[in-house]
Amino acid sequence: MSLASTPAASAAAAVAVSPLASALPGGAPIFGARELVRIFIEACVTTGGTYQAAVDGAIGQGLIPQDAQSPGSLALLDDRPGMVFSPAGHEGQVLLAVTERGPCLVWADRAHGPGVRLALQAALGERVSRGDRLEVEADRKLERSQTWRQQTQWLLRPAGAPTPLQIGLVNTVTDGLAAQVMRLQPMAATARFAPDGMPLR
Repeated sequence: MSLASTPAASAAAAVAVSPLASALPGGAPIFGARELVRIFIEACVTTGGTYQAAVDGAIGQGLIPQDAQSPGSLALLDDRPGMVFSPAGHEGQVLLAVTERGPCLVWADRAHGPGVRLALQAALGERVSRGDRLEVEADRKLERSQTWRQQTQWLLRPAGAPTPLQIGLVNTVTDGLAAQVMRLQPMAATARFAPDGMPLR
């Protein structure tokens, strides 16, 4: 599988193109890793990425709608209709982008990459303990703008739900603070095939 067409790769592109992205070695994170993951899980994963449910989830968390025409919002919406939200006091630093016919994603500047990864893995592990199925579809590290990032893509099959969810994470691998992205894309419930042509279950 080529990551060029995956949510993880698209999230990496969002990191690269956003005019807000930074990789600063010092200072404190602008938002905690667990809080970032909570926003992502409640707005994107729990709702299955359904647009109105994700919007309601964002509002339910107290997130504030942002200008969808700002440079950062446009970069994350990627020409798709949708809405962008931020936690109060973190406008332009933490963005939740919800699109009508595309992904649901969380972007954060000056966040701790390894911490975000651990928090997301813990949250997904909790879902597995409640009956969801999770598999790693792709995982690799690459250097971009002199910063090493890890791209991971999971396939989450929620218990009792017909639609699998593709989850991508792009995070920096060092302790320096930088832009991090989590992304969810609902998948059509169609048959998937292994390289030998046999259907995967």
